[in-house]
Order: sequence, then structure tokens, then C-alpha cells
Amino acid sequence: MVRLQLQQYRSQLLTAARAFVRNNVVHLALSETMSNAAPMLAPRLPERFHGTSLLTSLSLEACDSIDSLPDSIGELTALTAVTLISALARLTALSLHACPGLTRLPNGVDALAALETLDLSSCGSLKTLPETIGGLSSLTALDLTECHSVRRLPDSTGDLAALTTLELLDCGRLRALPNSIGNLAALRTLDLHSCASLRVLPDAIAQLPPLTALDLGGCSSLQSLPAGIRALRQLRALGLAAMDARGLLPRFRCAAALTSLDLQAVDAARFPAERIGALTALRSLDLSFSQLAALPQRMCTLAALTDLDMCACARVARLPEALGELRALTALRLMRCAALTQLPDSVGALRALTELNLHECRALTRLPGSIAQLAALQRVDLGNCWALRRIPDVLARVAQGSDIYAVVYAT
Repeated sequence: MVRLQLQQYRSQLLTAARAFVRNNVVHLALSETMSNAAPMLAPRLPERFHGTSLLTSLSLEACDSIDSLPDSIGELTALTAVTLISALARLTALSLHACPGLTRLPNGVDALAALETLDLSSCGSLKTLPETIGGLSSLTALDLTECHSVRRLPDSTGDLAALTTLELLDCGRLRALPNSIGNLAALRTLDLHSCASLRVLPDAIAQLPPLTALDLGGCSSLQSLPAGIRALRQLRALGLAAMDARGLLPRFRCAAALTSLDLQAVDAARFPAERIGALTALRSLDLSFSQLAALPQRMCTLAALTDLDMCACARVARLPEALGELRALTALRLMRCAALTQLPDSVGALRALTELNLHECRALTRLPGSIAQLAALQRVDLGNCWALRRIPDVLARVAQGSDIYAVVYAT
């Protein structure tokens, strides 16, 4: 079947919809169908889109009673166009996640006056957004994660006055942000992780003082930061994975107020060792995949730190005795630290620790007896710790009803 048109149906709607999902239609029009549905029928699309692998065009014009679209719309892998013009006036959330054939949205998308969230993630063929996107006055979240073909955002993006979250993760061809981004007065989260073609940030970013989370990790082409970056005094979460953290971190005047810092895959030469101790408010620090050979002593003065992730820090052979000074630490993740041979005795001073993950630390030969002092410990993972000779008694008692939640141990 090439085209199926269901206009002005009432009680026949659901029967017709069920019939459509059993056919390989190419174009589906449900214009005015939902708005004319009988009152006793909940206005909705079918939950599943089985048998519609050829569908390239979906029209929902004037279906003004629909308030949601089913998750299964993502099964329409051949979909290239969705017509929503002057339709779906009550729609608050629209997800077109993983529609790889989708190349564009209609210019009339601004008619979705109630829309609050728009998820276009993993729409790999989508190249840009319509200029009318700025008409979505209620939009609070826009997700373009893994939209690999997007090279630019329209200037009208700056008209999204209610926008609080803008996700551009892994938009690898995105080269620049519009200056109008400075008009997004409500923006709290800006995720640019792995935007590898992004060369500069606009000076207008200084006009976003309410911004609390910024991720620049993996922006490998980013040459410098605008001077106005210092104006982001409310910033609490910062991502600099695989970046020159040593050179970039001082540009942020708010650094001392940061509560979360992502330094994944940062090499030793670009690690901000001399500044890390000044981050006195820091609660979460991610050093996964970093090239550090040792944990800087200054890090052990971070009194507020609760979460330390050092997954796959392949060169770290031991941790400093000063580790025990991290009295607020609740989670210590050291999985796949291939060179780690032992933990310091001071680990017993981490009285708040609830999670200790040593999974696949294949060189680990012993655990200190002081681990018995960790009264709050709930989970220990020793999976694939093949060189470990013995487990301290406090861990061995797991089978006898100790307070430890789980021990995974393989020989």
C-alpha cells in the first residue's frame, strides 16, 4: 500500500488504526481524525507500529486532541517527514528518538504551543532545525544528542525563552553556536560533549549567568574560551574530559564553587594538579581513563568530596596514605585499574564509605585489615581480582548475614 488516509473518522478510528499497522504503508494521514474521535474513545495513536517499515511520511494535521506520541514511533526507521502543522495543540512532549531517516522538521512546528520537551536524539540524518523553532514558547528541553549531521543551529534558537536544557552531545559536525544563545535567559544546562568540530564559543555565552552545568569534554577543536566565561558564576558542574584542564580551569572564576568536575581521559601533563586542592566545594570528581600515574596529594584535602571515580586509570599502582582524609567519601570506584596492587591502610578512615568497586583490578594482591572499620560499607565488588590472595574476615562474613550488601569474587 502506498497511501492510507484516515480523515474525519469517529468510532472507526481505532479499527482503522489497527488495520494500518498491519500494512506497509508509505504515507499515513490522520488529519482531523483525532479531533473528531467519539468522546468515549481516548485520543491516541496505536501503541505499536508493526509492519510499517516503509513509512516515510506521517501527517497529523489538526489532530488537536493528541497529547502524546507512543515511544514506538522510533520504529519508523524510514520516516523522513512528520507533518504537524497547526496540529497537536495540547502536545507537551515529542520524541522522535532514533529516526535515522528523518532529514527535517516542518516549518510549522512552532504551532506546537504547549510543547515542553523535544527529543530528536540519534536522528543522524537531521541537518538543521527550521527557523521557526523559536516559536516554541513553552519548550524547556531540547535534545539533539548524536545528531551527527547538524552543522548549525538557527538564530531563532535564541527565542526559546523557557529553555532550561540544551543537549548537543556528540553533534560531531556542529561548528558554531549562534550568538543568539545569549538570549536564553532560563538556560541551566548546556551539553556540548564530543562536539569535535566546535572551534569557538560565542562571546554571548557571558550573558548566561544562570547556567549551572556546562560540558565541554571532547571538544577537541576548541581553541580557546571567550573572556566572558568568567561571568558564569552560578556554574556548579563542569565537564572538561580529554581537554587541557590545566589551561582551561583557571578561566572559570566559579571554580571554587564547583560541586561536580569531569576530567575523564585527561593526560598527566594537562591535569590541574596545582589547582585541584582549591576546589573546596567539590563533591563529585571523575578521573576515569586518565593517564595519571599517581593521585595528587592535594586531592586528599577535598573535604566535601563524596564520589571519586578512577575507572581504568591504568597507570595508578597505589593510592596515597592521605586518602583517608577524604572523610565525606561515600563511593570509591577503582574498577579496571590494571596496575593497582594494594590500598593504603588509611582506607579504614573512610567511615562514610558505602561503595568500594575494585572490579577487574587484576594486579591487586591484598586488602588492608583496616577495611573492617568501614561500618557503613554496603557494596564491595572484587570481580575478576585474580591476584587477590585472601579476603578480610569482614568481607568473608557476607554469607553469615553481615551488613555488607554484596561481594562479587572470582578466582
